[in-house]
Amino acid sequence: MSFEPFKNVYNLRAVAEASRKPCDFCFKPTTAVLITSDGSSDFFYTCETHLRDSSFATPIYSEEYKKALEGKTALEGEIKFLKQKWEEKHRYGNWEKIMSYASWGSKDNKIECQDGGKNGKKDKADEPPKDPEAKKLDDLTTKSNDYDTVLNQKQKVYELNKDIFKIRLDKKFKKFIQAKAANPVNPTDTTTSVTRNANVNSDYTNIKDASMFPSVPKNTIK
Repeated sequence: MSFEPFKNVYNLRAVAEASRKPCDFCFKPTTAVLITSDGSSDFFYTCETHLRDSSFATPIYSEEYKKALEGKTALEGEIKFLKQKWEEKHRYGNWEKIMSYASWGSKDNKIECQDGGKNGKKDKADEPPKDPEAKKLDDLTTKSNDYDTVLNQKQKVYELNKDIFKIRLDKKFKKFIQAKAANPVNPTDTTTSVTRNANVNSDYTNIKDASMFPSVPKNTIK
């Protein structure tokens, strides 16, 4: 099992436009930052376009997203069935509907619209009741749109592709080795190599040297 000093879970944040920096991969200026879930172990600047590439990273969806997706999928079949049923039922229309279309532009109808109620509108009580199937279809469509609102929200938690994550681990370990080289082991130290290696892993997991890492952006992306 490979040694991983931090989890492959990154939160998406954003800095102010004036603080943008080059993307770590394509070097284009960006305000988007990915930072490990612990808030300190690793972070890097990246273009948001990379986040839409599954070979770079994949979203870690929230429970709210999963429930919305499940609800949306369930509704799609029911909406499709109701639409087909309604269209079949009203394919040719009925006599009253045809006559209402024919009389809509008549002179008598125009006079009735002008004299009936405020702004020429008919009383709602005079309007025919809405088709129950059409009403149900409207209700389901509204609910489906509510699910879309959740599904279209910007994702804020990501898992890096294993190769991208390895690049991050290698980069962090390289900095760690450089820091260790700047402070070599005392030749008179009697600590065994096994113990020293164990200490290296422990030190790498709990790096505290502020000079090795710039300050972490605090802004939360919207």
